[in-house]
Amino acid sequence: MKGLLRKDFYMMKSYCKGSILLVLIFLGATIVAHENYLFLLYPFLIVSLFPMTLLSYEEQAGWDRYVGAFPYSKAAVVSSKYVVALLSTAAVALIFAAGLLIRGAFVSGERISLETCLGIFLSMMLLGILSPGLLLPFLLRFGVAKGRVVFICVVAVLAAAVGALGSIAGGSGADAFFLTALNPVGVKFWLFCLAGILYYALSWGLAIWLYRKKEL
Repeated sequence: MKGLLRKDFYMMKSYCKGSILLVLIFLGATIVAHENYLFLLYPFLIVSLFPMTLLSYEEQAGWDRYVGAFPYSKAAVVSSKYVVALLSTAAVALIFAAGLLIRGAFVSGERISLETCLGIFLSMMLLGILSPGLLLPFLLRFGVAKGRVVFICVVAVLAAAVGALGSIAGGSGADAFFLTALNPVGVKFWLFCLAGILYYALSWGLAIWLYRKKEL
């Protein structure tokens, strides 16, 4: 699978430069104006598009058919996209957590503990895997064209969920949700993390099962 990941990395380097720049801009805006966490939705929505972008270019090049001639199992082909989604999300979460640390240490004077940074990182990871976990099984099984319809539904569900959770948290919209999510306390947060891990693992397994049934 190492070769598949290298291929995906080179493709991202070639085709996702503009998207990566947008991610950095929105992350910077969130770190500087940290009261408005709505900006933080966009980097993870953009990152969630990376696997779909790669799959789209692969379909145009016929890679989804030619890959059968290489010594890669279908499980490895699927797993490479899930690993790309994880690594991309982890990179965004790390940059955000590091940015808050630097801001607290050198700008605002508000010191942030390592425990809080860990909570922020895990919260952002859970946010980041939501969309790929929903999208990838459909994209890998039915192709990118039909998968775009699913993506629109995912965005709508995500926006509705953020609004609902924000209202439950005692505020309105994304800001209230993120202010709650970035302050992990107690067993509920860790159960939430466990649920997120199980969700992504089930999505991963489902995608492999669906892709094996696909005729290339």
